[in-house]
Amino acid sequence: MVLEDLHFLIDALEAFSRREEGWIQALNKDDYTDAVIQGVEAVSKAMESYNLLEHLSCDYYSKLAVTGKKLLEMKLDSIVKETIADFSKGLPPSYAYSMLEPIMNGKARGDVKRELNKSLAILAMKREKKEEKEYLDLEESKMETVKCVRTSISLEQLFKLDNDLLEEYDLYVKEGMVEFDKNTIVYLDDPLDVDDDTEDEIYPNFAQEHDLQWLFSGQVINDIIVNTQHQLPNPTVKDYIKNLIYYNENDCFFTFK
Repeated sequence: MVLEDLHFLIDALEAFSRREEGWIQALNKDDYTDAVIQGVEAVSKAMESYNLLEHLSCDYYSKLAVTGKKLLEMKLDSIVKETIADFSKGLPPSYAYSMLEPIMNGKARGDVKRELNKSLAILAMKREKKEEKEYLDLEESKMETVKCVRTSISLEQLFKLDNDLLEEYDLYVKEGMVEFDKNTIVYLDDPLDVDDDTEDEIYPNFAQEHDLQWLFSGQVINDIIVNTQHQLPNPTVKDYIKNLIYYNENDCFFTFK
């Protein structure tokens, strides 16, 4: 079995769940149930023997989740529900939980409940591992960003940093800097402060010691990144810099055509 075979199975199960085609409507109850059982068991085999479920696209995950949920809501042989509960553990947790909703919260009985509980335990572990990975990735991203604080980096490096974390810092350049390209040296440092009495700007120590000039807040840099990404499907560093230069000169975003 290959991925295309699994796609065919999911498409077929979707057709059976909708029961819109005449030849499916013409099937008697036993033949219809047998066909559905063969379909869900084949999906289960695709998971167990061929490990294909983890290679599905988001569209097919969604299709399988919606189809499985609809089949669980129908009055079919318990083998259908048991098998769907079984292969649910091969789906990403968010799709699996959505699919299993009709038999959750004490609605399952007997063998269906047994398979459901086994799958729920596996799904909980998968979700914990995913959350742990996301946490570790975020911490790694933070560490990489911190390495770039109060040290010289290029604009090309700047636009590769985590844009959420950029909001914690302001962007500074050498005094008199007027031209920007990917090799332009910039600095991240603490945000400007303001004297309560005089309302004068107070530069952070690093910026003062290195004669730096404030350019943008981290929020503005983040906005430039987000705006560019909204306009272009795959923006380059050159695109980000074009938007930055335009914003610096016009106090508004560049419109890409």
